[in-house]
Amino acid sequence: MAECTHHGLRHYFTTVCVVDNGIPIPTVAAWLGHKDGGALLMKRYAHVLQAESKEQMKRVSFRAAPLPPSPLGHPAPAPTGEGPERGAGNKTPQIES
Repeated sequence: MAECTHHGLRHYFTTVCVVDNGIPIPTVAAWLGHKDGGALLMKRYAHVLQAESKEQMKRVSFRAAPLPPSPLGHPAPAPTGEGPERGAGNKTPQIES
């Protein structure tokens, strides 16, 4: 078993907080006593966060969500049921006044 050091425990704690639990880097930096707002942690964990970011990008969906009611009292346009692809019914809704 590898030797457990103070530095190793700090690194493990930071990894668990930032990578596994999604705690913002500035928050963890403050917990660790850093005064730089997380700049040092960003340097150290940038490669890990980039990999995590790529995984999170896969979760993004651009499917149209229902529009909220208009603050002017006009009804929201009815969804077309078509995706956002070019030429698939992408018409700008006209609001009657």
